[in-house]
Amino acid sequence: MRIIKRTILLVISLLFVFIGSIIVFMNLRVEKLENEVRSYLTSKGYEEHQIQKIDGKISIQPVYQVVVIFTDEPNVTYYYGSKKYYSILPSKGEDKVFQLSVTRFIDQNYEYKHIEPNIKEQLPMN
Repeated sequence: MRIIKRTILLVISLLFVFIGSIIVFMNLRVEKLENEVRSYLTSKGYEEHQIQKIDGKISIQPVYQVVVIFTDEPNVTYYYGSKKYYSILPSKGEDKVFQLSVTRFIDQNYEYKHIEPNIKEQLPMN
């Protein structure tokens, strides 16, 4: 009876360690992508004071993405990612960071201040 209890306790403990390791691994990848997006924006000419918020998220697809809000456009959310962060495990996709999407307003004439050309092409036109 004691052996069964110890075995069950060991299995439960190992399960907690395994799940904890996955959570730590995923959070480290989010943090790494946040830093890559920050570097990307800096290379595009943005300064720290122009960025209100950079926040990494664990999502569905892509699994890792970063939310960016600029100080001069606080009601618009820009989403950035990289192909190497499309899945839970590291992939061999491109290292290049790019804009994934942007929040869309009802007013189709809204002029986004920080939209990249690949996303602008996807927006509906009048």
